[in-house]
Amino acid sequence: MHDRALSLARQGDWSGAIALWQQMAAAAPHDGATWKNLGIAYYRSGHWLQSIDCYQRAIALRPADPGLRVNLGAALKQAQQLPAAVAEYERAIALDPNHWDAHRNLANALEKLGDLIPAEIHIRQVVAALPQCAKARHSLGNILWEQGRYEDAIAQYNQALAIEPDFHEAIANRGMVQMTLGQWEQGLVDYEHRWFCVETARGLPPVPFPQPVWTGAQPLVGKTVLLYSDMGFGDALNFVRYAPLLAARGARVLLECPRPLARLFGTVTGVAQVVIRGETPPPFDYWSPLMSLPAAFGTTPATIPADIPYFQLGQSLQSPQSLPGFPPSTQGLIEPEPSPIASPAGQRWGFVWASGKTGATARKRSTALAQWAALLRSPGYQFLSLQTETSPEERAWLADRGIPALGDRLTDFADTAHAIAQLDGVITVDTATAHLAGAIGKPVWILLPAVPDWRWLLNTDRTRWYPTARLFRQPKIGDWAAVFDQIQRALAP
Repeated sequence: MHDRALSLARQGDWSGAIALWQQMAAAAPHDGATWKNLGIAYYRSGHWLQSIDCYQRAIALRPADPGLRVNLGAALKQAQQLPAAVAEYERAIALDPNHWDAHRNLANALEKLGDLIPAEIHIRQVVAALPQCAKARHSLGNILWEQGRYEDAIAQYNQALAIEPDFHEAIANRGMVQMTLGQWEQGLVDYEHRWFCVETARGLPPVPFPQPVWTGAQPLVGKTVLLYSDMGFGDALNFVRYAPLLAARGARVLLECPRPLARLFGTVTGVAQVVIRGETPPPFDYWSPLMSLPAAFGTTPATIPADIPYFQLGQSLQSPQSLPGFPPSTQGLIEPEPSPIASPAGQRWGFVWASGKTGATARKRSTALAQWAALLRSPGYQFLSLQTETSPEERAWLADRGIPALGDRLTDFADTAHAIAQLDGVITVDTATAHLAGAIGKPVWILLPAVPDWRWLLNTDRTRWYPTARLFRQPKIGDWAAVFDQIQRALAP
């Protein structure tokens, strides 16, 4: 049975292997090797909690095995339990100080938690011991990137690629660092390797459609192109600006996206039909990920297309022809009375304090609501929360200060766009709301971490992506206090 389970695992039949190892574990519950194999199978099939349970059972039977601690740490990391993962990697190192996989995984987990100095210490130990380890070089590059040491990061990615030329994660990450530095010609090419990176395109197959990708070279007159929303909401809101450019070249443009974007995306000029994620699209000749369009159009920081607004809120936001089966909005325009958006004396600004995602990037971009306390007392302004995911504690904090919260009334991005359109401006961390406000031409002030997303470049408080945007940057990693000081000075009369 053990050999049969291994054979199924080698074929990628993890459900079949799990079934056999479950039988073996039930028959021999004190066999640590079986629990380890079952933990691996659950891990490889994406069942993190079951994997954690199996590794913990194996460790109870084989507590001196550092490899089991590393495996458990990896499962805990995938389950977003990073502090627990760090503890397991440290236990593995205590058992074997030269367990380099434990050091490398510990460095990666510490990087995700923002503990960059200890992360660098651990990964440099691995590089010193294993100078030809491409993964270690890549990890060191990531840690240097997060410290804002961009050229050093590129050097490490290049060394990793000298060892392993097809290391897609290293190529894609090098591309993002290059673009942060304004080197978009090569950076955009490198960034296309994200489609082969498990960490940056999780759940997306490298080629989701059999049709060829439109690269910018093929003529489009009389052709149909499907644009595919390949990353997050903010990315889709940012790069859907290219749809009218395709239509101008003669293409019939289909636009695939998640349902929360669909009603709004139906207002983009040149979009013939919106395809809600999960639906079968009509026939098409080419397809393109939305985030590949800057490369296809040869975009540089100086040639960013910015025909703002590119969402037409004056249009009907329900079109049965282009959105079959999509229900009409129950929200529509937010009424001025008795809605909390009613106009008081002074200006009305919306704000968002946290990214809606989880993970290291979201933590880096997010603030704590309490950090906004002084800013929200700025005289002459009424602030309204546009945050769509809030805890009971956050809702109570807002209520105690009389701050209206609109988040639970915003059912999709069309509703959010209508709410923003009634405001004088928006102040937000780097999340989808920033892109939406900029795309409809509303003044938007964006709080950026010291090491920003590549599209915001460096050392500028403006961006060609959104002419109405103003960027407020941390002067050093984690220094949100300085950012709030900058914004309060900008709000002062």
